[in-house]
Amino acid sequence: MDELPREGFRHHPAWLLGVAGLLLAQAGLAAALFGPTPVASLCDERPIVSGRHPLHLYHGSLGSETFYRTGSTACFDPAFQAGYPKTPIFDGGSRPAEFVLALAGGGYRPEVYKLGFFTALLFAPLAFVAAARGAGLPAPAACLAGVGGIVMVWAPPVRELLEAGDLDVFVAGLAAIVFVGWLARYTTHFDVDAWLVLAGVSLMGWYAHPLVWMGLLPLVLAFYVAYAPRHGLAWHLGLMGIAAAGLGPNLWWLWDWVRFWWLRQPYPVNGSLPWGAVLGRPADYTPLLDDVPGGAVTLVLGTVGLFLLARSGLRAAAWLLPTTLLLAVLAYRLAQVRTDLSASVDQTVKNILPLATSLAVLPASFAIWKLASKVRLSSALAILAIAMMLAIGWLGGSTRPLASWVGLRVHPIVLGFSPEQDAVMKAIIEHTTTEARILWEEPLDAHSGWNWSALLPMVTGRSYIGGLDPDAGVQNWQCSLINGRLNGQALGNWNDAEIAKFCRLYNVGWVVARSPATVDRWKRLAFAKEVLRLREAEQELVLFVLDRSRSFILCGSGRWDEATSKHICLSNLTPDSRGWVDLSLHYQQEIRVYPSYIQISRECDPAYPDDRVRLSMPGPVPRVMLVWEP
Repeated sequence: MDELPREGFRHHPAWLLGVAGLLLAQAGLAAALFGPTPVASLCDERPIVSGRHPLHLYHGSLGSETFYRTGSTACFDPAFQAGYPKTPIFDGGSRPAEFVLALAGGGYRPEVYKLGFFTALLFAPLAFVAAARGAGLPAPAACLAGVGGIVMVWAPPVRELLEAGDLDVFVAGLAAIVFVGWLARYTTHFDVDAWLVLAGVSLMGWYAHPLVWMGLLPLVLAFYVAYAPRHGLAWHLGLMGIAAAGLGPNLWWLWDWVRFWWLRQPYPVNGSLPWGAVLGRPADYTPLLDDVPGGAVTLVLGTVGLFLLARSGLRAAAWLLPTTLLLAVLAYRLAQVRTDLSASVDQTVKNILPLATSLAVLPASFAIWKLASKVRLSSALAILAIAMMLAIGWLGGSTRPLASWVGLRVHPIVLGFSPEQDAVMKAIIEHTTTEARILWEEPLDAHSGWNWSALLPMVTGRSYIGGLDPDAGVQNWQCSLINGRLNGQALGNWNDAEIAKFCRLYNVGWVVARSPATVDRWKRLAFAKEVLRLREAEQELVLFVLDRSRSFILCGSGRWDEATSKHICLSNLTPDSRGWVDLSLHYQQEIRVYPSYIQISRECDPAYPDDRVRLSMPGPVPRVMLVWEP
């Protein structure tokens, strides 16, 4: 049996220069995302507008502000959908943004968001080096694993994940890779280092994405059953402490995550599980090779590396790594077969697979190091690989031609609003006011930069129905105009009176229409007048102004002074003859009204899926404040 390869950076600190080289190479590739002037692009106010980055920036801004005010990141946002609760359920991807924005003092800071995104990318090679050391790989092999980690990040599957804005999945995936590697070390080296690393990445993983971390539970249970009988009380208490260190500091927001889970739209669940379809045929697994950097070559080397790990005495790593990969593949197959899974679970599973398959990089790196050691070239090979990554990361100017040549995707990410989008926002500011909402028609096709409209309230100061995320899958999202369908029904099937009632209940004063059928229907309404035509993403946008009385107060009278995530302020409220003041605002049971003698209840309409706020008061009130207090 070979001697255990445990010569790490403490024994050979010169290899820390190799880690620094990997970090520098990754910095060069990450800088290419921000164009020919990366420093200026990172520090300017242009937001990232690809994928759901605008949504996460918007919710991160709200959440970070709320954190400083209440100690929570959940709040009630009246700027979209006539009011909806922004919670850890929608949207979970904003947590990394909330973290970095809170460190900078909170609020809308696109430059801080970009710096946080850039910093997260730098952790990729460090995570693979750390995971390799946890698994028992020596320093040169760990550096080779870091090279593989860089390749993984810029391979198409993970680059698509980053482009989509799924930074929470990315961070949780990196934490899981480190966790699995150091779990192997915990079996034989129960020391402070192992405990601190496992506790730290557990804390990070729970914060970034609880669903990803809960997916590790079968692995941890198998690990415990296999090794618990061999160890004493301290080992068991240490494992419990790792779980507590991960969960405990996250309970302040996980409580909101659990409490608001019901906001997700219900999905029918069939109790039967077609295991034959889940397991599938060999041909169903062939496309998964596309998610592995290097494809079949990496898997073959990884298989050889697993054998060599076991032979070298690193048996825990030899079974933990492939078991984690098999669990991820099984979850992926389950998500493909079970179409009744919630959209969030389904998307999470599909997004985490590229990161899980990258676990093959660790045993593959060990196999390469081991084979190179036979001819005494292991150190030279690691140095050469690091030098190549430095060349790929920095040579060739902003286009990074070497990176493209080897198949890495480092083309710039979409930054800032296009001239067309700027024109749309200027038109909205010029032709609308804050006395009513804007009904924004959302497209079905996810073109580049499609989610930019999530930042409209920040830039224009207006309130909207639609424009945040058509696939939110949470309460209050039935109220929308998506590709010609209003509240889920074709707009052409609504008569004039029904459309007028919708506009009154939701206080719609303007409409931005994009589909031909929608434009035609609004043109046929007597109270709608076309203001101007613009273009965005090769589509024509038509702005309509509606000739109707605009008010957020549906019955009774008063003035709507201010609506922010902090509070909604009204003044000079006078109830109708029944003692009611109905508001164009979605009801949530967590909304409190002050003065407290005013009663708040829900106003129901069978024709609409969501209830609105009704205030009951004995007489006129000079000032009323609504606060969301979960």
